[in-house]
Formats: sequence, C-alpha cells, structure tokens
Amino acid sequence: MAPNNKTKATSSKTGPSPVKIPVNIVSPYKSTSKSKTNLPNPLEKKVKVHNIIPLHHPDKTPFGWAFDLFYDAKEFLKNLCNKKGDITIFGNEEFKPFSNLNIHWMEDSALGKNLWIIHISTNTNNEGEAFPTRCHELYANKIARALLNQAIWPKDRIQVDKSMIMDSTTESELTMIIEGRMRANTEINNGDFFQPGDSELESLI
Repeated sequence: MAPNNKTKATSSKTGPSPVKIPVNIVSPYKSTSKSKTNLPNPLEKKVKVHNIIPLHHPDKTPFGWAFDLFYDAKEFLKNLCNKKGDITIFGNEEFKPFSNLNIHWMEDSALGKNLWIIHISTNTNNEGEAFPTRCHELYANKIARALLNQAIWPKDRIQVDKSMIMDSTTESELTMIIEGRMRANTEINNGDFFQPGDSELESLI
C-alpha cells in the first residue's frame, strides 16, 4: 500500500531533477476483493485518523513534525528527507529538496508510539538549502494536500493538528534518540482547510 519509490533520479548540474512517485497505492479503506476478510469489522468503532503534528522546541522555534499512522505514506516522507537534491512530486504538489530534514522512526516516545518524526536539524549541509522555518506550518498543510490529491486516505481520515510546544523533557528525549541514531548511522483542520498560504512563502517549499 506504500508508494513504490523504485525510480532512481539522476542529478543534474542545472538544478534538481523531479522525482515522480509512481501511483500504485491501494487504499486500506476500499475493499479490493469480495472476500469476507476484507470486509470492515462492525465491532471496530474507532476510526483511524492520520495526524500531522507540527512540533516546536520549548522556546517556540520549529522542531519538525510528528506523523501518526503514516505507514502507507512512509516512502513519501522519506523522499522529503532526500540528500540527493531531488525534487519530489506527489499528488498535485511539488516539494523542493532541503539539506537539513532528517526522518526517524519512534517506536515509543513521550509523544506516543509508532510515530515518524521529521526533524529540522540545525546542522545544515553547506551544499544544499536549509528548510525555511517560517514555512513550518504551511509545510504540514502542503503534505496533507498532497496525500489527499493522491487519494491515499479519505478526506475525513487525515488531520493537521494544532502546533505542539514540547516541554523540556520531551524535547530532551527526542533529541537524545535522534542524536544517538545519527551517531550510529487541540484544534484540528480538515481537508477543506489545507489551502496554500502566502504565495511568496509557498514558493520556498
């Protein structure tokens, strides 16, 4: 069900080359067979909602984003953190490459279980362009728009939560996990509000 990102983009001296993610996604909410095993469970009342949560440091500067229930879109998230300078095209949206976005899988943390975290690193790659932090919340909406355009999930199953300012304990825990891995290697918007923001800021992402 995840995007099949086998396309290898080649670098160009004239600028980043677009990476078109092939469309071969099967929505988990649409039955592809008449088999009884694919029918919805009437006892399962809890609706799965896929959340994007913009995260801030305690001093309110942007930390990154948390993605809850994003198993089906993990390859898309990984493409946003590419280090090859490739442009990623998903749905109707085009995403520029940034040198300081790093993705991490958090199986268990103070924020919750089984989350993908994209962290905005302060250690930027001199050969690339750093993410413009003033576009922090716009980027979450742009990701949501791309997912809706690609029809991975129904409109009422994806949300962009209100930005969360982490406490010092949560920040320290996430930073420790992220730095350790690097060394080793509620107000909610629905789909009607994931509209582009200021055109000048949108052009940066």
